[in-house]
Amino acid sequence: MFDFFKNKKPKVTWWSNIKHLEKISPPVKAYKYIPQWFKQVKKDTSKSHSNVKLCPSFLKYFSAGWVMPLWCDVELWLNDDGMVSWRTPSVNFQFNFHDDYQYKDLVPKHEQSSIVCVLKPVSPWLVKISKGWSLLQLPMSYEFNPDWQVLSGVLPASLWPQTNHQIILRKSFFNNKEKKNVIVKGTPLAQYIPIPDDYVGEIVEETKELKDHEYTTRLLIEQKFTNRFKNLKECPHVNK
Repeated sequence: MFDFFKNKKPKVTWWSNIKHLEKISPPVKAYKYIPQWFKQVKKDTSKSHSNVKLCPSFLKYFSAGWVMPLWCDVELWLNDDGMVSWRTPSVNFQFNFHDDYQYKDLVPKHEQSSIVCVLKPVSPWLVKISKGWSLLQLPMSYEFNPDWQVLSGVLPASLWPQTNHQIILRKSFFNNKEKKNVIVKGTPLAQYIPIPDDYVGEIVEETKELKDHEYTTRLLIEQKFTNRFKNLKECPHVNK
């Protein structure tokens, strides 16, 4: 399994059907959209366990793949009949909706009760990835946005280039006197991470080799107070 990732790096190509959009509002590497609250967290090694600023799972996650920023302002308002309308600054940027029977009516009742609709941007972005790979679409989980989010999914980008950023609009999004709100240009919509279409895995009883692997990596980590996981780069068991 490790050789698969080591020797085969997927190539991801993004392009737009709107001329020059790639120069103005392109997808960006994910590390450029690290949440502001995380940037402000100070490293703390004074306690028995360090905080999230030193956790490798957070750091790897925030640097994985690309983030798709919204390419234009979109104003949305809730009409008296319960339907949602939209407008953008240009006819180049269009939006649609998924009918309720396609998603909203199918989810658990407690989730249905919070959803107004599913907004479907007519995305100007297309993407291609190397054969044998797909793109995992994830919401911007650590933005902690209570009003809307993009649905999770997998884009079969080696076969089909279209991108779909299905946006769940919640009732709280329209919780003001005007029942109107704006998602502004540049707002991060979703994160896209390359994943293999096939892989090998196993569940086994602990062996001497596996126990030695755990012991050696743990020993390397426990040698330093800070930047502990950088030691893993030196571990021959990890690089196998």
